[in-house]
Amino acid sequence: MLWYIFAFLTALFESTKDVFSKKSLKDTDEYVAAWALPAFALPFLLPVLFLTGIPQLGA
Repeated sequence: MLWYIFAFLTALFESTKDVFSKKSLKDTDEYVAAWALPAFALPFLLPVLFLTGIPQLGA
């Protein structure tokens, strides 16, 4: 039952992200808007990469 809450929150946050992205395109360069989300996520995800390591790919 907890996954209902996670699914609802994911849909809510994704739609909110898209709304703000479209709104910011009026005032911002499209390349800045496209690279902003990965650039801001990098400082949070990079330490996780060093802690878990790069997984091996199978066949």
